[in-house]
Amino acid sequence: MGQSTSSQETKVQLPDDIAPLPGDHAALKAAISGKLVFPGDPEYLELRKTWNHDTMSFPSAILQPARIEDVQKALVFVDSLYPEHKLDLCIAGGRHGTVCMTKDSLVIDMRRFDHVSVLPEEHLVKFGSGCLLGQVDAACEPHLLAFPAGHNPTTGVAGLILGGGIGYLSPQHGMAIDCLQEIEIVLLDGKVVRCNATNYPDLFWALRGGGGNFGVVTEFVMNVFPVPREVYAGEAVWLPFPLLPFPRDVAKRVLSYLENASRNVSGQMAFVCGGPLAISLCHFGELEKARAEVDSAVSSFGWTPINTMKPMSYFSGTQRLAVGPKNDRQGPGFYFIRALILTSFTEEMIDILWEETHKSNPNNTSVLAVQTIGGKTNEASPEETAISNRNFKYWMLILGNWSKPSERSAVIEWVNRVNKRLLPFVSSDYGAVALGEVDHLGGEGKPGRRLYDDQAWEKLRKVKTKYDPQNIFHKNYNIPPL
Repeated sequence: MGQSTSSQETKVQLPDDIAPLPGDHAALKAAISGKLVFPGDPEYLELRKTWNHDTMSFPSAILQPARIEDVQKALVFVDSLYPEHKLDLCIAGGRHGTVCMTKDSLVIDMRRFDHVSVLPEEHLVKFGSGCLLGQVDAACEPHLLAFPAGHNPTTGVAGLILGGGIGYLSPQHGMAIDCLQEIEIVLLDGKVVRCNATNYPDLFWALRGGGGNFGVVTEFVMNVFPVPREVYAGEAVWLPFPLLPFPRDVAKRVLSYLENASRNVSGQMAFVCGGPLAISLCHFGELEKARAEVDSAVSSFGWTPINTMKPMSYFSGTQRLAVGPKNDRQGPGFYFIRALILTSFTEEMIDILWEETHKSNPNNTSVLAVQTIGGKTNEASPEETAISNRNFKYWMLILGNWSKPSERSAVIEWVNRVNKRLLPFVSSDYGAVALGEVDHLGGEGKPGRRLYDDQAWEKLRKVKTKYDPQNIFHKNYNIPPL
């Protein structure tokens, strides 16, 4: 689903107009135990790489903290520049976000904060904000404990969790933010706080869905839940060939199954431009019963020669379905993305998705994917997390991907057109928070059809005003202070 396309990221030349980092950055560099890297330094071009090459730019400097004290000093440095120098501050983790490496910014690269500690008796996992999802999954696997989050093992946990976090376990356990127990964060003045339901409860509430608007998170503490040693899961693919079941009709049968499935079942459909319908299913129930149910369901969808459903590890199997058995899907490349929350998914929508991927598609590497997320996800109260609009049924990913520069404008036009056609079915815009995109459903300072209702939005703005009144943390899905 999406290919690794990095052919344009070769022989990079530094532009002449990169703004120098203002202030006494020599003193900052001397004061930290980590690295402060500038354009022209040997490491600069490698450190600036992001998953989405289309949004990769040339920051004024990249600071890679080795300790929490480095983060404190970096924030005090940035704060001291205001209001004379309104420096753009970016936070980079897994680097899937669209605004983690912008031009003329100071990037705080958290990748060295990659510790993971599992406390199985307490059903908790602690990990640094620089971890990738795959690192946390690998640490949790021996204990058969997990929380709902993501599909791509190279995704950074910080952006994923702070924006909500959904995955195969969401029907059973909700969003990742519903599993959060505590967050360690460095505030703008350099103060380190550990916030939870009783300590800094306003900040804890806002961080559970409010994105990177309030400080630099350094550690998460999450509830984790038992998962079977093996789940029954895999992929099945229907090709648009004569004499085979027509993929659009198969998709409608898959929809009927998912609409009536228990919370033990999570599934995804992917409509590949110019190509097949691919589904992934994961059943968390008792293995033999899960096998019988899934095999019967897949058989009822229509015959296919491509069916990999089998017992597998949730961690090293199901959680890696998106990247493929050869780890060659959804790799670094050129992307333009929209991600939406749907109140429903209907046969009418399937017709739209099939038309857009097979009659109006810009190339053969872009994908439309739909993931089930209902169940427990809908049960959190507005008082618990900032994401108050919980009318969730499905998550929709519009993944535009290209390898040739000549394809870029057509892919972007296609993504925007599909997004517009789906708006009548949309509950909220998930991608803006999780990926740091510009809101395209509401408007500046307006909740619109976001994840937040009016009351939550005003509360978020009050918390923003309290902890970041100058809006220094603005390279995100921004919550403006009052």
